[in-house]
Amino acid sequence: MNGPCVGNTYKPVLIDYPSLCLHDGPLGLRFANPVTAFPVAINAGADWDKELLYARGAAMGEEAKGLGVHVQLGPASGPLGKNPDGGRNWEGFPVDPYLAGIGMEEKTIRGMQDSGVQACAKHWLGNEQEHYCDTMSSNIGDRAMHEPYAWPFIDAVRANVASVMCSYNKRQYSHKLLKEEMGFRGYIMSDWDAQHSTVQSAVTGLDMTMPGSDFNNPPGSIFWGSNLEAAIAHGSTPQARLDDIVTRVLASWYLVGQDEGYPDVAFSSWNGGEASVDVTGDHATITRAVARDSIVLVKNDGNALPLQKPKSLAIIGQDAIQNTSSGLSTLFRNVLLPGTWLRVVVDEADFLLRIYSTAK
Repeated sequence: MNGPCVGNTYKPVLIDYPSLCLHDGPLGLRFANPVTAFPVAINAGADWDKELLYARGAAMGEEAKGLGVHVQLGPASGPLGKNPDGGRNWEGFPVDPYLAGIGMEEKTIRGMQDSGVQACAKHWLGNEQEHYCDTMSSNIGDRAMHEPYAWPFIDAVRANVASVMCSYNKRQYSHKLLKEEMGFRGYIMSDWDAQHSTVQSAVTGLDMTMPGSDFNNPPGSIFWGSNLEAAIAHGSTPQARLDDIVTRVLASWYLVGQDEGYPDVAFSSWNGGEASVDVTGDHATITRAVARDSIVLVKNDGNALPLQKPKSLAIIGQDAIQNTSSGLSTLFRNVLLPGTWLRVVVDEADFLLRIYSTAK
C-alpha cells in the first residue's frame, strides 16, 4: 500500500527488479495530472472500428508508460452489461460478447502492450452486480459461463494479456477454466481488499494480492508475505506453486520489454497526482475521433420507436445539455415525427438516456 500508485509491489533485494506500479484504469489513468480522459469502453465498442480501438489502447499505454506505470488496470469486460442499470457498464465495450472480445483482444490489449505497459483484463468472472458483490456467489451454468461471460476473456488470453483481475463475487473453479482450459500464461491478481485466505488463495490460482492487506491502518489482514512463507515451509502450499507465481509475474514484465529503460514513476496518487512530465501528446485527436464515431443515430422508420403520442420526452445526462446554436432543441421537439432522426451522443461515463412515454 505504501507507494505512489494505487497498487505497489515490494522491490526485491536480490534481483534487479522494480517495485511494480499498478494503476487504474479502463479509460486512462486516474489520480494523475495531466493525462487524457479517453472515451469510455462502451463508446469505443459503439465505433465498430478496429483501428480506433487499437489507437485508443496504444495511446493509453503510451501515457501509462510515460508516467512509469507498469500495469494498467484495464480493459474491462466484466460486467458484460447484463443489467442495464449496472453502475460499471461503461467500463465494458458492449453487451455482445463477440464485440466485447474484439474490443479486449484485437486492439485494446494489443495497443496497450505494444506501447510497453502490461494490460490487466478484468473482472473475472460474472461480475454483473456492484452492491454486495463481495459477499455473493455468481452461479452460472457451464454453457452461459463459456459463451457470454468467458468469451471476451478467451480473446484477451489470445492477445497474451499480461494479467487478469479477479472479481469480488465468488465463482467456483473458475481458475481452472482460465489457466487450464484457456491456457492463460500470465498472472491473476485480486481486486483491492478482495483476498480472504492464505493457503486457499494460493492453491486455487491467485498470483498477486492487491493491495497486499486490507485498508486498515495499521493493516489488519495480511494473508501473504510471512504467512505465505510459513504455509510453504510447513507444506500446506507447495513450493512449486510459489515458483509458478514468480514465473508468471516475471514473464509478464519481460513480455512487454519493461526490463530495459523503463521510466520511473513520475507522479503520486496521494498528493494531487501532479506529474513531472506531460504524456498527453496528440491524444486529444484520438479521443475526439472515438467520441465522434460513437454517436448513435436512431431513425424512427415506421414508428418503430416506442413513442405513442407521449406527453413528455426526457433526455438525461451531460450530453442532454441544450445547445440552441446547433438546433438540437428543434431536433428534440421533432423527434416524435416518423422518419426524423434522434441524435444521441454517448461520450460521458454518467450518460443515461431514458424515454418516458405515456399515452395521452
